[in-house]
Amino acid sequence: MIRFFVLFFVIMMALFTVELLPLGQQYFVTPLTSGLAAVSGVLIDLLGRDVLTQGVIIYDLNARFAIEIAAGCNGVEAMILRKPPANPS
Repeated sequence: MIRFFVLFFVIMMALFTVELLPLGQQYFVTPLTSGLAAVSGVLIDLLGRDVLTQGVIIYDLNARFAIEIAAGCNGVEAMILRKPPANPS
């Protein structure tokens, strides 16, 4: 059990460190967040709102309102902490 906690702690610290580094932000977090904004924009558009997405920002063209998906609100930390799929072998 101790081995599990030590391994879990080491892996989590490594993943969170990589996520916070500029290269991790540039090549993983920002593209993922931009994709999340694009998918959200499509879903909002399907619901009848006229929206435009640009990077991590979603603009509502009718209400002249915009929202930015910021770091910490994009689900990256939750993906790091999620349980990996079970190995079927």
